[in-house]
Amino acid sequence: MGLAIVAGAGLSRASEVTSRDLDELLTQNHNLQREVQKQQQQIDELRHRLDEVQNKEIVKNPDHNPVAPEPAVPVRLESPVLRAGREIRVSGEVGLGFFSSGRDGAFPNAEFRVDEARIFLEAPVWKKVYFFTGMELATRESRESNLHLGELYADIEDVLAGGHNQRLNLRLGRFNIPFGEEYQSRNVMMNPLITHSVADIWGIDEGIQIYGTLGSFQYNLAVQNGGADTRRDYNKDKSVTARLSVEPVKSLHLSVSAHRTGKLDVAKDISSEIWFGGEYLGPLGAPATTQTFQASFFELDAEWHWSAGHVTATAGAMRVDDDRPATNDARTARFHSIEIVHQISPKFYGAARFGEISIAQGYPLVGLGNYAKFYYASPPTKNLQRLSLGLGYRFAEPLIWKMEYSWETGDFITGVSRNNDDMFSTEIGLKF
Repeated sequence: MGLAIVAGAGLSRASEVTSRDLDELLTQNHNLQREVQKQQQQIDELRHRLDEVQNKEIVKNPDHNPVAPEPAVPVRLESPVLRAGREIRVSGEVGLGFFSSGRDGAFPNAEFRVDEARIFLEAPVWKKVYFFTGMELATRESRESNLHLGELYADIEDVLAGGHNQRLNLRLGRFNIPFGEEYQSRNVMMNPLITHSVADIWGIDEGIQIYGTLGSFQYNLAVQNGGADTRRDYNKDKSVTARLSVEPVKSLHLSVSAHRTGKLDVAKDISSEIWFGGEYLGPLGAPATTQTFQASFFELDAEWHWSAGHVTATAGAMRVDDDRPATNDARTARFHSIEIVHQISPKFYGAARFGEISIAQGYPLVGLGNYAKFYYASPPTKNLQRLSLGLGYRFAEPLIWKMEYSWETGDFITGVSRNNDDMFSTEIGLKF
């Protein structure tokens, strides 16, 4: 019986200890619940204050949402106002290739080369004002290895409306001449081939541009200096470019473009800022006998695209003339091209392009040939044809590999053929 009394006392003490522990746990749990409730209240108050601040900013800045930029321009930073510590975006593109041409071509010695290298800087300035510049470390067209200024401009979007309709945008500075469609896809990452069209009309010049949308139409109108000197303009007559495009159905894009260089000084401007047939467009007359020259262009473009590819067609005309009194230097060129690209697999594609330039009186067309030979030493070319076939593999958006063979033939005004400037090329393109 004594043992039973002792055991009962032990069980009673154990029961008392367990009850106290449970009370303490309940108290702690209650305190934790109160702390959680207080924290949730603080979070709700902060969220409410943040919503009030954002709503005030929206009222003050009803146009704060970013809008889509012109397709030809790299994607801009989406920042509505100027802030301390604002982001400046740095990007770039590089083309690393191997080129081998016939004895009269640009690369008769089978060269490895840095084909393209560009660095881009983009930054928001204030509300709908943006800054963009491109520095050219290397380009295929340049015969020097020095750093060159590419585009450098300020964009002011929605000048009149201040909203998101993109009816009127303003561009000031140095920018692409908005003629035709090819200039928007000449770079290593967007061009399905390595070469460009045989006409290859493009250029960068200083001036002012307005662009935007009017209903289903997109328009561009630019007034620029016209001459190749990036520092001065030597004639008051300006270059004017206009382009109007429309998509009547989702898969079809149509555009019409016109350009005039304005009168350019033969001795000081030397050449136009626009390229044609592989070189700057220039006069036939020498400075000793010629004071000014000018040219005008007209072009129609069409693109039909489907889920696995596209076909583009271009047709146009160019007329160039100067004021040399003793000789009629007026020349009219007609050009056309067609390009087909088809996706063989999700990453592998094939491409083909054919183009031709015809000038009855002849003109110094470089094409894929040696610059010194075909621009200066040879008779003028009256027709030039090029067929390019290529394959490409896009590993990812920032990395592409391409391979191409181009056959180029033509005739001089003397009747002699030019057919030794065919070219094989392969290239890796990188974007960062």
